Amino acid sequence: RGGAGGNSRESASGKSYPGVYRFGAAYNDGKIPDARVTMSKGNYLIYSMASQALFRTAAGSNRGLDATFGFDWSPGDVTRQNFQMTAGARFNAPFASREKDGFACGFVYSRISDPYRRFGALLGEPPLGSEKAFELNYSLQVTPYFLLQPTFQYYVDVGANPALRNAPIFGIRTKIEL
Repeated sequence: RGGAGGNSRESASGKSYPGVYRFGAAYNDGKIPDARVTMSKGNYLIYSMASQALFRTAAGSNRGLDATFGFDWSPGDVTRQNFQMTAGARFNAPFASREKDGFACGFVYSRISDPYRRFGALLGEPPLGSEKAFELNYSLQVTPYFLLQPTFQYYVDVGANPALRNAPIFGIRTKIEL
């Protein structure tokens, strides 16, 4: 995905509020099977993403609140999941003594396109709809080279199928930089 832009505004207090905004499109001119199982003459995607610092505790500090929003769309006759929206917030350094830690929450909404919704009904299942995912995580910088990130995710209508049970997921991500 391409296209980039940036923004940084400074308040009267000297605090900096950087932001990144991206808009773009991608095109695939290959033959792709569509919902009717015929070959389409390509597919495309339109997207946007915004990440913006909203609040800083002090000038020159990264400690504070950031927000992010993204969206992408493709034609529904070729793409099964043709719309997705993401939104989230992150508090950098939630504790003054832990300047590299972060607490984040997010939401992802993924929608199945109209032609693909009916596939479940052909098998006696309810029509497909959308999947919603919620996430909470805490990024703990244990040492300068080791990050530990426990996460909790909760999925509603897993796989966009309202007949499936919701799914809670717990996980841990680690990162080692040598």
